Order: sequence, then C-alpha cells, then structure tokens
Amino acid sequence: MSALAPGLCSVTFRALDWTRALELAASAGMKAIEWGGDVHVPPGDLTRARAVGSATRARGLASASYGSYFEAGVTPQAALATVFQTARELGAASIRVWAGRRGVDSADVSPADRKRTIESLRDACESAADHGLSVALEFHRQTLTDTLASTLDLLDSVDHPALLSYWQPRIGIELDEALHELEALKPRLLHLHVFQWNVRRERLPLADGASFWPHLLERVAAWNDARSASRCAFIEFVAGDEPAAFARDAQTLREWTSRTNDVHGKRGGEAPRPMGGGTDSHSGVRAGADRLRCCAPGRRVLPPRRHLRSLRCPAARRHAKGPLP
Repeated sequence: MSALAPGLCSVTFRALDWTRALELAASAGMKAIEWGGDVHVPPGDLTRARAVGSATRARGLASASYGSYFEAGVTPQAALATVFQTARELGAASIRVWAGRRGVDSADVSPADRKRTIESLRDACESAADHGLSVALEFHRQTLTDTLASTLDLLDSVDHPALLSYWQPRIGIELDEALHELEALKPRLLHLHVFQWNVRRERLPLADGASFWPHLLERVAAWNDARSASRCAFIEFVAGDEPAAFARDAQTLREWTSRTNDVHGKRGGEAPRPMGGGTDSHSGVRAGADRLRCCAPGRRVLPPRRHLRSLRCPAARRHAKGPLP
C-alpha cells in the first residue's frame, strides 16, 4: 500500500533555476514535485520539459503534477494541446488548471462565464483522457473553487471522471471545517497544497500548524481509495522564499507524513507517473470516482459510457457501445 507522499511545488522557488529547485527538493527528502508552468517548465518548451522530467526521475522523485496557468473558459482552448504535450514530456500524471478567471469571487461570476468554464473543463477532460492524464482544479480564493459549495457544484456540472480537485486551507479556516471539506471532496481529491499562514497572510514555520495539519494528513492517509497510491502533500511557499525555511518545513512535513503513514501501515510514498509510461495509447486515467483502466482481458470497466468513449483503448470503446453489465 503506497503512502501519502511529501512533495514540493516548484513555484515556491520561482526566483531559482529549476536545477536548484530540484536539488533542494531531493536534499530535503521530498518524493515528488509539482512543476510550475510559469517559470520552470513553460508550456511548449519540450526540450526543457524532457530535461526536467529526466533529471527529476534520476534523483528518485516523481513529476507528479504539471502546474499550468490555463484558466478554463478564459485561456483559448487551443492552448491545451501544448499544455498536454509539455506534461507528457515532463512525465506528469496530472495537470493543474484554474477554474475560470483568477481574481474573481465565485459569487461574482456571471452565468455565461460559468457556462464557458464548465464547457472548457469538459473539453479539457476529454482531451486529457486521450493523453492518459487527469485534470485537477486549483482550490483557490477568487476563482470558481473559492468555496466548497462552488467547487462541488462545478465538479458535478462538468461530470467527468478525469476532473479532480486539489485542496488547500483558506486563511483562518478552523480544523473542523477543514476536515469537513476534505471529506466532501474525498471522491475527487487528488493532492494537497501545504502551508502555514496567519490571518495577515504572513508566512509562518509549518511547525506552527502542529494542531492543524497532522489531523488533516492523518485523515487523508487513512483513506484507501483509488488515489491512495498517487496522492501528495506539496509544500507551497515558505517564509521569505528561503531555502533554509523550506528545509525546516520539509523536515516537519516528512515527520508528519511518516507518522501518519506508519499509523495506517503504509510504506513508500512514491508519487505516480502516467500509466503506460506516458506513451502507450492504452493508458488509463487516475481520475474521478472510479479509476479508469484499460480493458485488459477479464477486466470489467464500469464507468458511464460517455467517459469510456474518451479512452483510446479499443476494448473500452467496444464496452462503451455495448449493453451495460
């Protein structure tokens, strides 16, 4: 049974070269990296993506996610092809996207803009399935995922198994509410963004969250769902953007995840790579309420037919056209 893996969001070190960010993550004992598409792995720079992915694997880490800045319903849909190609060259298992235009509260989004976001995400998920990838929403203020209710409504409206969600705490959220949000997102929760800020948005040592984060990590580590083998807790931002602050927070996160994994009898913590090695057209998708897989002989695939039609596997397509079991 795989463990909840500690990792790093590379945007934590935007001011540093990707090689330095990788060195810091590896030296701190991280198991995975979410590589940002703004600085370290720009979309379309396939040479960089291959180099970063290869170097990450050589250091024993996984490129668990590609942190794109695709704003669903805002960024031209044609840009997705470049994002997917970059993620594949990187070796990422999922792509993080934004739910609509950043900087707009969900309550202020017009019905027309919300509809465009839904349609964009649905199209993105169909394309992601063809690439053996999942799409994960940034759970962030001033987007369509700035509240739990808005996030769940968006996920239900898109209604595609390749669409998942991150989670991170809103500033000032209480433990009970945070646990409630995690449980509500459980069927579609992919990764966590981990940080410790106060109500003035000042960055604090992660250890200051000792009465908060261990409870959340233990709750997630206790799950034995379809994504238990692929879920990461990524450190995102540290005090002063300082490597020393990251090393301190990384040690704290390692101690917490190690303890929670031991409690639940989990070992390892290796984050996922794309199923099928990133090039096999029979790749599945680690996504949705069900984990879609290639229809190998003797294996039954039961998700809705409209989702199976998005897979390249011929057997899956045959099942999609035939009667439900």
